Amino acid sequence: MKVLVLAGGEGSRLAPFTSILPKALFPISGRPVSRIIIERLISFDLEDIILCVNREYEKLFRHEFRDLDIQYSVSPSPQGSAGEVYYARQLIDDDFLVVYSDDLTEIEYDAFIKFHNEHKSDVSLCITREVPLDVGVVVTNKEGKLLSFREKPPIDIPIWTGTAIFKKEFIYYFKPNKDIARDVFPALLKHGRKVFCYETDSLWLDIGSISHYRRAKKIFEGEGK
Repeated sequence: MKVLVLAGGEGSRLAPFTSILPKALFPISGRPVSRIIIERLISFDLEDIILCVNREYEKLFRHEFRDLDIQYSVSPSPQGSAGEVYYARQLIDDDFLVVYSDDLTEIEYDAFIKFHNEHKSDVSLCITREVPLDVGVVVTNKEGKLLSFREKPPIDIPIWTGTAIFKKEFIYYFKPNKDIARDVFPALLKHGRKVFCYETDSLWLDIGSISHYRRAKKIFEGEGK
């Protein structure tokens, strides 16, 4: 199975730091986030990897991964997550797994792929409920008296982890300057495609904001949650 690691985004939530270094190369425990992700994929024998980058940072990525046998798809500029897949379309000859380069996870990829195959799914999403809010949540009565307070509780609703499997024939849903979540998934549902969700309770961390990046560093560097 092909694996597309999407690393060509703008990283606007981490500005101004991403004007110097793409977020996929931000360090966690001395290693770039994208290297942690790619090495974990390889540990599951998912070695047919396409790293999707934009031209501005192509040389940085090629230098960082000069020791690995991976392919590159280079877009002229940030094109949105669906646009990154679009620019890699000529390299895709099989069902493909999409992984975001700012999502650190301990997802069991073999179990996810097995789920996708068993359900004969057109598209499979990996979802989780293990996502903490960034704020404290309060409960009050009608008079405004505080009844309970929970600091950064987990959200008890399914969240997409940025990991999904697509059948090759649906590559035409991906267009430049479009987003997978906002544009591709709604289009697939509109056209009656068979989409299943695989739920995991494994660790999942989106490092796309400063607060989440700091939390990821604490967890991966052994300082706890």
